[in-house]
Amino acid sequence: MATVDEINAQILRALDPRQYVNAMREALDIVRNEEMTFPPPPDRQRTKTFNTWLREVGRLPLSAFLKTVRTRQGTYQAQRKRIITKTILKPSEKMLEKWKKAPVVITLNGDYLVGVMANTASYSGYVQGEKQPDFHKETGWLTTKEAADKHREKIAQRFVRRGLQILNGEQIT
Repeated sequence: MATVDEINAQILRALDPRQYVNAMREALDIVRNEEMTFPPPPDRQRTKTFNTWLREVGRLPLSAFLKTVRTRQGTYQAQRKRIITKTILKPSEKMLEKWKKAPVVITLNGDYLVGVMANTASYSGYVQGEKQPDFHKETGWLTTKEAADKHREKIAQRFVRRGLQILNGEQIT
């Protein structure tokens, strides 16, 4: 049976934010994985102008797409030509790749553990960040905050599990 001093030491250790670095890393990985799950591309003709942006490739010339084809439902749909175009008008910064390589920075700020991870694509704040316009939200993009909120319970479980491991005396490297 543990002594009062041993129990107090375990509680103090469980209150030390430095003990939760791995839980913070796991939490940031949960958010990263959610943000790397892109919604399906919207209809290219949903706006007044034809959308020639191809995810993870960039803006292509209109000539890279076939003319509109009438579908059975009576709607028109443009399809990308199967040939590879040599002309990319504006290359993508590859937001997916930037998420894969986004560094995780975990710091101790007083009694708080702070975890930061950011996508460095210049437009990521407009697609998945605080500057997100309505049309990105309408097409299914989650902001980073929404991704974290979506997995709040799973993230909290990582920290609770780590606290229980500490209180049970388990050593985690």
